[in-house]
Amino acid sequence: MTIARLALLALLAGIVFVGDGSARVPRRTISDLGVLDGIVRSVDGQGMFVEVHYRTGGIAVQRIDFGPHVVFGATSAGITTARGDLAPGLAIGMVIQRQPFGPMRATRVWLD
Repeated sequence: MTIARLALLALLAGIVFVGDGSARVPRRTISDLGVLDGIVRSVDGQGMFVEVHYRTGGIAVQRIDFGPHVVFGATSAGITTARGDLAPGLAIGMVIQRQPFGPMRATRVWLD
């Protein structure tokens, strides 16, 4: 495997390398993407409040902002959803990106 492929693989895996350039040592793994299921409680122009049902158990109301390139629906399954389809009481699934500060961002949203 070439160094370029290893660097791309590390970038995709979220591994941060530190060192002087000659010896690469992984310092930590970063995972900022997740999948959540929930029920829409309110929607505005920038995001929504969702009653999140965590896959590990538990429920919490979370603010989820829409990412700049959010995709609505599951295009691979031929399911189309628009931002206007989101209404309080609907069950949704979403891929989210956790932010270091502030609310999570939705990168994909679909109706369950």
